[in-house]
Amino acid sequence: MDALVAGIENGIPPLMDMLPQLEADGVRLGLPDAESVRSCIDKAAFHQVLTEHGIATPRTRRPEAIDQVPDGAELVIRPRRGHGAQNVHFIDRREHARALCELVPDLVVQERLHGREFTADCLVDRAGRASVILRRWFSTVASPRRCGRGLRSASTSP
Repeated sequence: MDALVAGIENGIPPLMDMLPQLEADGVRLGLPDAESVRSCIDKAAFHQVLTEHGIATPRTRRPEAIDQVPDGAELVIRPRRGHGAQNVHFIDRREHARALCELVPDLVVQERLHGREFTADCLVDRAGRASVILRRWFSTVASPRRCGRGLRSASTSP
């Protein structure tokens, strides 16, 4: 094997743990640094990084801040470290969100956006140049990560 690429972000940490042995065996891995991986896998940390760089993102709160959410707001309750729309709940009542936050560990509470989803993957070479950029629009998605018109109302503040 000459190279190995992780298919989903949660597959990267185990590869990073295996990095010394894989490199000793001559396998090349195009992995980001550990801090970037941590920030991308953790939705609360990712929100903070985007906010610090002025990139619009759905308002995101930890469960302990649920009382700051206006009642009647459309929300997405999701695992802080999940992927593929697994264990995602759409809620429009703060009391339901509060109950989920008490029952399910390690969640984030995000404002729900409506519209078409756009996703992009970027592979960067060892010199720091984007070598491959994959872009996709989804017309129907199960995931609450949505853009389009809704993103215009997203927040660039915590």
